[in-house]
Amino acid sequence: LHKAVVDRPTAVNKTAFYQSCRLVQQWLREMQNAWMTHKAEQIQRYAERSEWKNIFAATKAVYEHPIKGATGLISADGRTLLTERTQILTRWVEHF
Repeated sequence: LHKAVVDRPTAVNKTAFYQSCRLVQQWLREMQNAWMTHKAEQIQRYAERSEWKNIFAATKAVYEHPIKGATGLISADGRTLLTERTQILTRWVEHF
C-alpha cells in the first residue's frame, strides 16, 4: 500500500494508506493497553502476597527502556531479512 502511494499518489491511494495507518496505530495502542493492564494486575497480586522481588522485577519491566540493537535490514534484492550484525554492516557498506 505504501508503494502504491509512492508510485501513484492519488487521493484514493492516500486515503487507503492513512486509513490503514490509523487502524495499525489503534491496534498497537490496544495491545499496549492490554499489556499494561496485565502487568498492573500482576504487580497487584505480588503486592498482596508481599513478593517484593517480583514487584521490583515487574515494575522494572514496565519502566525500563527497551533493549536497543539492530532489528534487521532487507538485503539488496529485497527478499532476505538480514539479522546478523556483520551482514547488516556489509549491507550498509553496499548501500553507501
